[in-house]
Amino acid sequence: MLRLSKAVGGTRPQRPTRGYRTNASPNGEDQHITALKVRIRETALTGTTQQHVALRHSDLYRECYEWGK
Repeated sequence: MLRLSKAVGGTRPQRPTRGYRTNASPNGEDQHITALKVRIRETALTGTTQQHVALRHSDLYRECYEWGK
């Protein structure tokens, strides 16, 4: 049978017991990738086919592609 009891003391906050790392700020190569992601999102929303092709052949895309190899 269940026994009901009165809670004594404060309540424990609901948060994880271990620490989590925060997202690192972009630096070095990460800035190029972040910039490429932003340009892809902008082009996807308002771009034309010609802008998509131009982005695909841009220096920024090529740098990110080579870095990813």
